[in-house]
Amino acid sequence: MIHLNWAVGISCFQVFISILAGVTAFTSYWGVIPSKSSHFGLIEECPMDRNSDCNLVGLTGDVINLLSAVMVVGIITSFPYCIVEMVKGLRCHLFLCFVSGLMAILAFAAMIHAIVIFSSVPLYFYYSWSFGLGWLTVILAVGSGVLSYFTRDKTTTDLQISTAMQGNQMAA
Repeated sequence: MIHLNWAVGISCFQVFISILAGVTAFTSYWGVIPSKSSHFGLIEECPMDRNSDCNLVGLTGDVINLLSAVMVVGIITSFPYCIVEMVKGLRCHLFLCFVSGLMAILAFAAMIHAIVIFSSVPLYFYYSWSFGLGWLTVILAVGSGVLSYFTRDKTTTDLQISTAMQGNQMAA
């Protein structure tokens, strides 16, 4: 029997957050430098015209490691948990809270570290969509932790549903 409940949805949501962290880490649109007509990411700086080659940046290895840790923690823990939860119905919401909290802390540390590194760059630039996606990762990780915490007592089993339905039939 397949058990679909809040824990399955939250663990699938954590896998989605992990994918966002991976996209955030490995895209080259963290910022745009108008004076050089280029955009940069954590790994490389690329000219706006797509025919030119990108240059390696190499300043942000720690940020990539932190965002990769978010991705690995989320996928290694949440994906197997989602499958086990669907099959067995464990309803271990505190585990999901812990994983979400760890993902949020790692993503927040990565974003703050990136701001510190990029603020020391002497060029004028503005942040782009990958930077916003990084902050979205932090917000969604916090949201999944809050959701898993507040839904821990609101799960219902098949037995409780069938008993409630029988009680309604007897009362009528």
